[in-house]
Amino acid sequence: MRVSVILAAHNAADSIGRALDSALGQTEPDLQVIVVDDASTDRTADIAAAYAARDPRLQLVRARRNLGPGGARNLGLEAARGDWIAVLDADDRFSGRRLARLQAIGEEIHADMVADNLLLCPEGHPGHLPMFPPGSLPAHGTIDAVAFVDSNTARRSSGRRAYGYLKPLIRRSFLTASGLRYDSARFAEDYIFYLRCLLHGARWTVTPETMYEYTVVKWHPIGPPA
Repeated sequence: MRVSVILAAHNAADSIGRALDSALGQTEPDLQVIVVDDASTDRTADIAAAYAARDPRLQLVRARRNLGPGGARNLGLEAARGDWIAVLDADDRFSGRRLARLQAIGEEIHADMVADNLLLCPEGHPGHLPMFPPGSLPAHGTIDAVAFVDSNTARRSSGRRAYGYLKPLIRRSFLTASGLRYDSARFAEDYIFYLRCLLHGARWTVTPETMYEYTVVKWHPIGPPA
């Protein structure tokens, strides 16, 4: 199996269908989609179960109690069987060729992590724009621990542009060898996880292509305040 997509969801009935359509509609057919229902109280699990009944590539895992994003993703990692791990938030979407494209880049240059730019999609706002403007993410550029921490240090000049927001594919063999899992923190769990990967020697490459649609619930303009 090529890719396992982990989608942790808590009370996401209004958006999870769009997210699942984007995951199951990838040009890479050899994939596993794992929905971890994080103790939802709405119809999230029912919707995921209906998708699973139609598509055997989808697996539903139910958390007995609410674990938060990191804990729910850890349940997904336990069930993952793909060569690569992808994370998809329940209100976001992939472009159709995203997994195939990032996988190809990762295999070509033997990377452990491969990320693309994010397309910011603010709710109730007509404009979509990339998080990182043209030229700020060079083709096949690399991210090391120093650059990662530096990009996530708040600066008026950079606004929301921080590598901690990216959603990389991660080679499962790297996670198996390192034993890394998400922290139980309910804030900045991605940042902590990515930094630990880098400190364990992960080779992270990035492409400026924009293939992840990132929903911004409360819109804040990119860049410094006026």
